Amino acid sequence: PKPESCLPAVARSAKEGNLIMPPRITWLGTALDKVERRLVPQLTRDLKATFPRATGIAVSDCFGGYTQKQHEKIVLGIEARDKRSYLTHIVKLGIPDEVEGDYTGWQRCVLSQNFASRIFVTLDRRKLPGKRCAIIYQDAFRLFGDLGEAEGPESLESVVFQSIHEGKPDPLSVERVIRQLFTELYRWFYRSARPNEQAALKYFKRRLRKGLDFWHDDAWRVELRRDLVWLLCSHEIPGAMRQCAYIDPYEYVSWAIRSKHIPQTLVGRSHGDLHGRNVLVGVQRGEAEYPAVFDYGEMHDRNVIVWDFVKLEIELKVRFLLTLYEDPVARDRMLYMEIGDSAVPEMPPQAEIPSAELDPRSLRARLLAFAFRFEHMLASLTRRIHRLADPQAAEPPGGRNITGNAHLDRALSIIMRVRQEAAFYLGDGQGQRGKRGLWRDEYYFALAVYGLSTGKFDYRETESCFALVSSGVAIAQMDMAKTAIANQLKPTSKPLASSGSRVMHPYPSYRVPLGHAHRAWKGRRTRKTITKAISILELAEKHYQHAVPLHQEYVLLLAEAGRYEEALRLLGPLEDICAVFRDEETLSRIGRLCKDLGDRAIEEDPVPISQLAGHPARQWYESALQRYRDAFALNAYYYPGVNAATLALLTGDKRGSRDLARRVLKACRKINLSAMHVEDCFWILATRGEAALLIGRGTDAAEIYREALGLLRPQHLGMAQSAYNQLCRLHWALGKTTDAAFAVFKKSPFRLAPGPLLS
Repeated sequence: PKPESCLPAVARSAKEGNLIMPPRITWLGTALDKVERRLVPQLTRDLKATFPRATGIAVSDCFGGYTQKQHEKIVLGIEARDKRSYLTHIVKLGIPDEVEGDYTGWQRCVLSQNFASRIFVTLDRRKLPGKRCAIIYQDAFRLFGDLGEAEGPESLESVVFQSIHEGKPDPLSVERVIRQLFTELYRWFYRSARPNEQAALKYFKRRLRKGLDFWHDDAWRVELRRDLVWLLCSHEIPGAMRQCAYIDPYEYVSWAIRSKHIPQTLVGRSHGDLHGRNVLVGVQRGEAEYPAVFDYGEMHDRNVIVWDFVKLEIELKVRFLLTLYEDPVARDRMLYMEIGDSAVPEMPPQAEIPSAELDPRSLRARLLAFAFRFEHMLASLTRRIHRLADPQAAEPPGGRNITGNAHLDRALSIIMRVRQEAAFYLGDGQGQRGKRGLWRDEYYFALAVYGLSTGKFDYRETESCFALVSSGVAIAQMDMAKTAIANQLKPTSKPLASSGSRVMHPYPSYRVPLGHAHRAWKGRRTRKTITKAISILELAEKHYQHAVPLHQEYVLLLAEAGRYEEALRLLGPLEDICAVFRDEETLSRIGRLCKDLGDRAIEEDPVPISQLAGHPARQWYESALQRYRDAFALNAYYYPGVNAATLALLTGDKRGSRDLARRVLKACRKINLSAMHVEDCFWILATRGEAALLIGRGTDAAEIYREALGLLRPQHLGMAQSAYNQLCRLHWALGKTTDAAFAVFKKSPFRLAPGPLLS
């Protein structure tokens, strides 16, 4: 490109009385490619005023942060020559409000201490014409020497990306740079930090300002929150926290900030804006070395110091995760490898998802599953710090062969280096704070807050997805969060009254009202308990419209109350997308509503099963059968499978019914009942009893039902009633085959209401 030159002008040195020619400004191609061309004349004038004694200035590069308001703030790499010297600088130019903070922060945190650290450089401030300002980072590039064109200083972000995908620079050298970076920051900044709840709360509120509300007001972000809860939480048992692997971060953080329920947090000196583009590293002989930190605008002595760690992690992670996802080998390895946790969803091959090529939410669901499994693996490794591995160890807990894929393993190792440094410098290195394990909740809460604060950033959609997944997994790893939710789930904790609360998201999670409602009706299903449960969810549904599991439970309650059409209106819009999220629960709920409507049609106009053709009930049963079949096809789960088998019998497909029943029995036999909760054991045994009846083994079915009922206690009447209702439907179709099973229920201690179709 043709160099931009200064206009002819003459300046007089007030001190020496000499006439001085303004410096000639040369813009190199690398810089011009990154700078808005309309700003070049203004920036040229700024540089002349900043270095009036220079004979020549070359603008070699433009260092971009994550905001691109170059008319307010821009960072340039320059080489300035005069008659006696040749110096290199990084210069920040712009309006004072955006630029002077670097100098103020440096004075407050660095200059006040007799500072001598390689990662920070000396600053100078120059006021410029036109109410503009320059901050000069002195002799910045001299830290790295003249390494030639092939090797030289690069941003840490660029180095991390190359290291993950190419293995160059050496990934171990990148980890050493991160280690050196935090060692220096601890030596000069972090070691004087102290816990300060009020200052931390104020800091988090400031960071969330203008960012948090996007996750409630922006339709796309609300849909993203719903999709994540749907994908990751729709199979959880209401009120049970043991399977909780994802908690909606907007719900919890909003509640925690409002109720001042935050972890112990260290406050003190920190950089405050430590991301991969604000750290330059040297690259020589294939290794990264000598980190230097720039952009001191957020530097302060009242910062939350964990922010440095979580900002570096997320700003690296949300960018390299997309490149890993676009690598088909790395993507398939992460999506399909075995992870020892039932809470981690397994995504089917793309071809098995209906309309996957056409539905953008299908594609996004895979992206979210990929990100979740990456975060879950990070969390698993983090749990091993201090338990199985020292945070100062040179490699991640358990070694570097984490997934067997080199790209994934490098990425995980680099992020674990950040977390291991946090474990040491927020834990072991802070003996005054108490238990060294306190760092973990502090880290995860800050990670969630930072992820939500990105709502105000100009992120790509994929980056917003990754930030939200990171936040939700972080909250689910917090002992404080799980304890807070569990405490509010206790029977002694009262749900909100029907008058409600004007506060958006009044609980730490939708799980709280869902758990209270589930407990209110699952035992003795009387009109009173059902009405109470409906009133809880009727209010909660207004606050948590994104929570599909809450809708699923609400629909069941409406069905129990006979409000079938209202329930169908709630779930109907979700049906077409259920396959995307492998959600057999919602499809089964719709099937249940159709089945109940079929029962009601029979009760209004009783006919024997032989005369069902042409009856309105037949249409409802066929609709229910289709939903249950679709649900069973998703995950081969026993619950929709056995319902599909019974409905196939009711609609006249005896062969299809027996085939489905055998598949269900096979699936149930693979389940280890000794490791199951009592309620789960009951439903599996009841399913086996029902399937046994469908293949004509009435005596075996009776014994299985007897074992199932023996697990229940008086408070489980509702469960016994549900199993009995299904038996009544089978009696209508099978007659005497069900007699032995009926006798078992009649002799049980439960007082059962008459079931459907017995007339």
